[in-house]
Amino acid sequence: MNSLLFNVFNPSSNTWKRVTAKESKYEDAARVCATSNSHFMYFFRQVTGQPFLAYLNQFRIAKARSLLTATDRPISEISQEVGFWAQSHFGVVFRKLVGMTPLGYRCRFHLQT
Repeated sequence: MNSLLFNVFNPSSNTWKRVTAKESKYEDAARVCATSNSHFMYFFRQVTGQPFLAYLNQFRIAKARSLLTATDRPISEISQEVGFWAQSHFGVVFRKLVGMTPLGYRCRFHLQT
């Protein structure tokens, strides 16, 4: 099995960092792992139990939640750092997964950790 595929699942790996550093699609991750799109999607779902994009968004939003509560950095900067190049898309995904806007989350939990 391609070792790059296994590195995608390790958040500390350089492969994972390359995949999450931009607005990635499964095609980008498959290319980084040197495998076909269909094999990557199948393998990823087998290992994680969920589609690549769902997993990636949960990872990014978890990182954003941490940054929102621990820093005073602008939300636009945080959204870009975690891989969302459009702040509006970041807000939609954040609200879907967390149940509130990034600003609402920051106001409620900022520096309470």
